[in-house]
Amino acid sequence: MPVNGRLTLNLDAYFEALQNAGQDIDQAAAELLETNKFNAAMLMFRTLQASSELWTGQTAKTLFVDGPIRDGNFTYIELGAHTEIDPAGWYKEYGRPNQAAEPFLRPTLLYYRKGGLKQTMQALLERYGLSK
Repeated sequence: MPVNGRLTLNLDAYFEALQNAGQDIDQAAAELLETNKFNAAMLMFRTLQASSELWTGQTAKTLFVDGPIRDGNFTYIELGAHTEIDPAGWYKEYGRPNQAAEPFLRPTLLYYRKGGLKQTMQALLERYGLSK
């Protein structure tokens, strides 16, 4: 099973502004996530590289960002490391008894939880001619 995460944020006020302006909310959500896919992958990669005592690049080869994925009313991206290819991602994220954790996924999710995604949403609103 891969090490992966899903981040849920309340962007209701942003989407309400888009809906009131007659914009397609589903399309806006997909655009927001598509815009952040590359940034999320690079942030995971940079965090992984910076936290590694010995950089081999093996775990970096297993990183992934999939989506946007639509499931009912939810649109999301999945990011993480394919641990079935190489289990090092699991050990780096959570550590071992004799190895401290070197998390790369949790800091990426924390960045977006603390406002990274909302900054992009604000830019999206401005591009549609709206301001929040």
